[in-house]
Amino acid sequence: MKSARKPTVHILYEFVDGPWGGANQFLRALRERLRRMEVYEEDPQEADIIIFNSNPANCEARGTECFKYRRFFKKTIINRVGGPILLARGSDFLMDKAIYLFNSSFCDGTIFQSSRSMQENLKLGMRPKPQVVVIPNAPDPAIFHPATSRLPRQNERIRLITTSWSPNMRKGFDILQFLDDNLDFQKYILSFYGNSPVQFRNIKMFSSVSSRELADILRSQDIYLATSVYEACSNSLLEALHCGIPAVARIGGADRELVGEGGILFTDQTDVIEAIEAVAQNLETFRKNIKPVHLQEVSERYYEFCRRTHETTCEEKKKARYLDLLHMKAILYKRKATSA
Repeated sequence: MKSARKPTVHILYEFVDGPWGGANQFLRALRERLRRMEVYEEDPQEADIIIFNSNPANCEARGTECFKYRRFFKKTIINRVGGPILLARGSDFLMDKAIYLFNSSFCDGTIFQSSRSMQENLKLGMRPKPQVVVIPNAPDPAIFHPATSRLPRQNERIRLITTSWSPNMRKGFDILQFLDDNLDFQKYILSFYGNSPVQFRNIKMFSSVSSRELADILRSQDIYLATSVYEACSNSLLEALHCGIPAVARIGGADRELVGEGGILFTDQTDVIEAIEAVAQNLETFRKNIKPVHLQEVSERYYEFCRRTHETTCEEKKKARYLDLLHMKAILYKRKATSA
């Protein structure tokens, strides 16, 4: 007996090679995993399901194309939602409203990256489709994984690291400026990789590096510092956790969901140094408590949600066609009876 064909998926996104934003890095890893699962279709016209990433750049670059696949090719559209952009950027609520309209008008299912992101979007007026799920991100385990062994520390300074592709001040540069002035740099080394709108005196600054280079650097560090005011699901934080690095993370967005017992949360300048000290004194305990969700599970959950939503959508379309047929027959019967 011939087995039923699995529905295929295409990720409609402007992929960029090399260092780039978190969505780009995660979706590249997800695409590769779906390819290994033999459910990825390179040609969007041939795919059954389109995963669309609703961030501003992708909406502007591929939004019209996504509408075309929904309207003319009858594809099942799954909307991957982050934000709200208003919280992440401190502005641009009109972009959030555009995403909400797109989601309600053209999408069959919605994937939120965290429970907090879903809650905040709903507060701002988003009305998701009946098919909704929360699935976190995860980095490529071939790149971001713990060190096979760690050399014992002998009177060395504790190594802190933080990263940001975006130079937006809401990425936590207020905290970094405070630490630059107040952290004990006789005890700690703090390194920043990425793009910064400010120059530091004591924090070591480096430009963005490739994912493989960054993973090697992360594995040599002791604590990851996540300072953003708000994140839907920080890929930078996840990359560090998957490399076995405990986190000190600002309370904002999904950090509470991601860190779990693998670090400590802080509020602002009043308690960030205290949080760093607490993790530094118990590095091994926090390291053992890191329990991130891995890419294989994330990919399977993505595909299962896509498959179920596609099947539900197909059934709804069949019912709609059947009802249209009954309506047409009723009209014809009424016309015949009237003319008799």
